[in-house]
Amino acid sequence: MPSAEEHPQDWVIEPSGTHTHTIIYLHGFSCSGRSYVEDPHFFAHASGALFPGLRVVCPDAPVLPITCHGGRPTRAWYDTLTDRGGAAEDDCDADTLRSAARDRVHALVRAETDRLTRPPT
Repeated sequence: MPSAEEHPQDWVIEPSGTHTHTIIYLHGFSCSGRSYVEDPHFFAHASGALFPGLRVVCPDAPVLPITCHGGRPTRAWYDTLTDRGGAAEDDCDADTLRSAARDRVHALVRAETDRLTRPPT
């Protein structure tokens, strides 16, 4: 059976009204899309009200071995090669960025575009 790492999940906040727009939100290093869906204030009006037509998709990044952390498996959109502790931008492996993030994000954008442009049934 495939693990969650092999098939990361997409966490979704469905719109409270007619779906009119979508945000695809990519979480930060070692986080999960689930944490943003479980606390939806990130995508709400300052009053706390959710935007009625907004669908929020928070995909989980795959779990990758992170080079700068000795290969420790971590949820990330790309492999990080250096850890400068915030003093400067870290180096990433562009190949993992392309394979881990690009194809997944493109598929999500296509799916959300289809969802918004499909005639109602």
